[in-house]
Parts: sequence; C-alpha cells; structure tokens
Amino acid sequence: MMTTVVDEWIPVSRLAKMAGVPEPTARRYVENFPQFFPLKKQSRKNLVPASTEKILKKIWNLYNSGMNKGDIESALESEFKKTYDAGTFSGEIKVENETVLASLSSEPLLLRLVEGIEKLAQNQQDSLNLLREQNNLLLDYCKKLSGKNSIIGNKLDRKSALEKVSELCKQGFRKDKIAKILNNNNTDTLSGHGRWSSSTVDRLIKQLKINGDM
Repeated sequence: MMTTVVDEWIPVSRLAKMAGVPEPTARRYVENFPQFFPLKKQSRKNLVPASTEKILKKIWNLYNSGMNKGDIESALESEFKKTYDAGTFSGEIKVENETVLASLSSEPLLLRLVEGIEKLAQNQQDSLNLLREQNNLLLDYCKKLSGKNSIIGNKLDRKSALEKVSELCKQGFRKDKIAKILNNNNTDTLSGHGRWSSSTVDRLIKQLKINGDM
C-alpha cells in the first residue's frame, strides 16, 4: 500500500553524508539533475527534500556503472515520477512502497526560467533596435548617393546635365576635360549607360549657348 509522508528539507551537505556521496559530487548531481532535486532557499542555503537521498545514491551508482548523463536521466524518469501543480512545483518520488509528496511554495528553477525568458526577450529587442539603426544609416547613405547621381544607377535628367556642364564650363574646363571629370565622378550619362564623351559634352554646351546660359 502506498503511503504519503511529509518530507524534511535539509542542506545538500547533510544529504551527501546520508547518501555516502562526496559533498562536491552531490552538489554537482543536484545541479545537473534539477528536475529530481527540488530546491528551497533558506538563509542563503539551498535545501533539498531528505527523500532525495535515494535518488542521489541511484545517480552515484549509475555513474559508477559507466552510464552517461542522458542514460541516467532516462533511468531516473522511469523510476521516479515528477508532477507539476499550478504555480508550484511538486515532486512525487516513488520509493519502493512509499510516495513522498514534496510541495514548494516557490521553485528556483521556475524563477530562473522566467529570468532567462526575460533576458532573451531583452536581447531580441536590443538586436531589433540595432537592425533598425543600421537600416536607417543605410537609407541615409543611399539618399546621399542618389543626390550625387553616382553609383546607384539613376538616369541623369537633361536639366541636371546642363547644370553640371555649365558649372564646369564656368570654371574654365574644355569639353574633353569636362567629360573626363564626369566619368571620374561616376556621373551617370543621360541614358544611364556608357560613358561621357567630348562630343556629348559639346552638344550640351551648344544647347547652353542656345538657351543663353553661357
């Protein structure tokens, strides 16, 4: 017949002595198998149910038999039943003909899980903000390039071309030199393809003279 008893909360050091396991090893097992060792904080100490002595011994023996962590978890899960109640953690540990029900008012594992989720959410928000900043910088850079009519491939309208040629003419440059300057500055041609030639610049200069701009 199954019986239910009230568990006692004890320090990990005491649990280690009861199970005959070195204390550093016991602490490592408690940390590596948190689903089988409910924790309760008391005066800055981590307390565990005294009933988990059998689990600690089981882990010790399984490791000594050559099993790895994954195999040990599977073995423990098949022998010890874990249950979770709304808002609290209950570990129902099946030990031979006894069932020990350990209920916690607060479970550090759940608190760590919530903290981890909050940290992940904050990291995602920070990454999103960084992407937005980089995107804005890229847009600003593209706008500046677009304003200069360079590299990004926008066609240069005739009015803008006449203004550029007129400006260079006023600075005393000849048509072949103007064509070279426009090409060196990656200034798009009127068609958006090819390179500037002295003959094209010459036609624009003639247009400027007809318009009375020179």
